[in-house]
Amino acid sequence: MPITKTFHVVYGTHDASERLDGTGFNHSSPQLNVASGLDDADRTVVGLRFENVTIQDGSTVLSAKLRIQAVANDDARLTICAEDSYNPVPFNTNPTVAGRLAGRTLEAVDWVAQGVGVQQYVESPDLQSVVGSIVARPDWASHFSMVLFLIGCRSVYADTLSIIGFEFAGTTMSARLDVTYEPPAP
Repeated sequence: MPITKTFHVVYGTHDASERLDGTGFNHSSPQLNVASGLDDADRTVVGLRFENVTIQDGSTVLSAKLRIQAVANDDARLTICAEDSYNPVPFNTNPTVAGRLAGRTLEAVDWVAQGVGVQQYVESPDLQSVVGSIVARPDWASHFSMVLFLIGCRSVYADTLSIIGFEFAGTTMSARLDVTYEPPAP
């Protein structure tokens, strides 16, 4: 029988943003921007760390949706993938987002949408392949952490998606990950 669980960004050091050229790292902002553009100085990446992800190893992920709140700019032109690690550390322990992209999953989902809406939760496309690839790792165990990256696409369009960070309102409005999965047979 499928199980659905929700995981939140629970600390200020668990969400961060940085330009893809490796400058402008910030893990204490109430607003995180995912920007697309032509070069890495214009494009940004946001990292979202979900702690204590209680999905049993051997489970099959059926669906996964990231829910975020846009605050001002609400044009999404980005790619979502995960840090290919069984238990990634917070962003204050390894203070980079762009530098961690070298170890990202091959599984990725594009999200291109104009006017996704502000001051409400908006839902990403299904991230089943991305989240499923982490849970399928041989070293995965329940209660580990998971990091998702939102990477601004290389584009002639300078779109920005501005989302609420943990520092704005804690878990009340921070990013959340809803995962539906089938646990392994006993």
